[in-house]
Amino acid sequence: MYCDSIYTNENVHFDSIPSLDHYSSGMISTITLNENVAQFNLIAKGNAMVGSFILADADLIGLMPCVAMALEAGDDGNDIKALFKGFVRDDT
Repeated sequence: MYCDSIYTNENVHFDSIPSLDHYSSGMISTITLNENVAQFNLIAKGNAMVGSFILADADLIGLMPCVAMALEAGDDGNDIKALFKGFVRDDT
């Protein structure tokens, strides 16, 4: 996963049209998963472990709100990059 964000003169620029397929631009962080997720799944803050994240589900109170998008697939206990605010390009 690649990022098109640019930091200059105390400003952060998020490119609203990332340059290539599967590129992203925005606030990105490495997070720990509390279950398996696929690339581009929406995720919520997990309750079981501090700092863990789970799949978001708008139909269940404990699985919302969505706080980020998984930028890569990962398994339970693994770290992945997640987009908290910004843009992603997926041409598929």
